[in-house]
Amino acid sequence: MRVVIQIGASIIVMAVFVGFTWSANFFNWPTWLIFSLLLILFILATGSMTRLSLALQKKKQEDNDEKN
Repeated sequence: MRVVIQIGASIIVMAVFVGFTWSANFFNWPTWLIFSLLLILFILATGSMTRLSLALQKKKQEDNDEKN
């Protein structure tokens, strides 16, 4: 279940990146702005995925403790 949640979150993040890039090109934003915002999005996505992984790891440990 944990892997499925992480894969789903990764797909959502990729969709956000592709959608953002498409809309930035559609509205003809300057390249420096696109790269700056993509960097910020990357940092936010990395932080979110790290939080998700840590939360799922903690939940798994709690489930293992309950079994014992």
